[in-house]
Amino acid sequence: MNKTLLNSVSVGERISVIDALRGFALLGIVLVHVVEQYLGAAPPESKQMFSIHHPVDIGVEVFLGIFFRGKFFTIFSLLFGLSFFIQMDRGSKKGVDFKGRFIWRLVILFVIGYVHGLFYRGDILTVYAILGIFLVLFYALNDKMLLIAAFILVAGIPRVLVFVGQNYWGLPPAELGHKQENQKNAEYFEIISSGSLVEVFEVNAVSGFNSKMGFQFGMMGRGYQTFVLFLIGLLLGRMRFFEHFTTYNKLMKRVLIYALIVMLVSIVGLVITFIGMEAGKQPDFNTWRFVIGFTLIDWLNLAMTATIITGFLLLYQKGFWHRMLSSLAPYGQTALTNYFMQSIIGTFFLYGFGLGFLGYFGSSVMFLLGLVLFFGQLWVSRYWLKHFKYGPLEWLWRSATYLKWQALR
Repeated sequence: MNKTLLNSVSVGERISVIDALRGFALLGIVLVHVVEQYLGAAPPESKQMFSIHHPVDIGVEVFLGIFFRGKFFTIFSLLFGLSFFIQMDRGSKKGVDFKGRFIWRLVILFVIGYVHGLFYRGDILTVYAILGIFLVLFYALNDKMLLIAAFILVAGIPRVLVFVGQNYWGLPPAELGHKQENQKNAEYFEIISSGSLVEVFEVNAVSGFNSKMGFQFGMMGRGYQTFVLFLIGLLLGRMRFFEHFTTYNKLMKRVLIYALIVMLVSIVGLVITFIGMEAGKQPDFNTWRFVIGFTLIDWLNLAMTATIITGFLLLYQKGFWHRMLSSLAPYGQTALTNYFMQSIIGTFFLYGFGLGFLGYFGSSVMFLLGLVLFFGQLWVSRYWLKHFKYGPLEWLWRSATYLKWQALR
């Protein structure tokens, strides 16, 4: 593969490897969501095994847990921070300060995400819209300050502050007690299993949104990890990393080694942290043990993310793999539309207001159905982009950003 050709990017041109990587991340996300059957919450105790029908289902769950869960949304998050830099940078080259426009863009994204969250409470777009405000504030910091901020977040300091606040400063806990949480999950499971569309909207509009925010920024939260990835994406943008990624091959190979070391340390740390816990007993998450454990899980996921991204970029330069991976670019170019539509299709197939197949199939069958959904959306994306410049939601988002209908065809 011609590296000069791979690195040839003009001002204002889409960087195809970013679209391909975004499409790859979205593939991982759809597989996880479909196998989880768009539950968007922990299953109640009476339904713990609702997706396990035979031993193969257990194998699929283990496979997804190791290689998919918590790994692909991180790539999506990093690319969000990168996209922010690209928009700010291209605006500055045109003599335009894009900060105000980007904040307005986040407001629109929040609205899109909130509507998406009415169907599926696991929506991440509203979280991106909220955290994106802070990204604007951090943009003026130099690289050293961004790295310090990233280190503080990676070290789990916000989680420590939440824990100390709840246990020593009298702050109310974001998470409910076990019995309350189980009852709430049971009621939610019943609504999505047999409730109407209106009932699903009602439970997701406030309760679902609050639960998501509590999860993102509570003790077990992913919000800190998400913002770390925003900052890393911003830093990679400043490096022009994806515009000239083939010149960083030696660095990427070193990153792979470091990532493997961090994964090993994290796994050993998790074993030491949780050794001696009684199997089958409901754990008390509000302990120092879990503060440390959740932080180690973050490290493991971040290291796995680094491994996936560097592996992707190294393979992207190889002939056969380049053809395979670059074919994902249309899927990534219409990622917002595909992400939204996945949830519409998935919830209609599974929830009571639609076909009502929740729990009817095991994880292995759902994994295959997730692949079917992916390939179907990939085909539609390719066909659509032969005739249109943007995906439908991408076009709507862009038009609303500039308060002017954008050319679509």
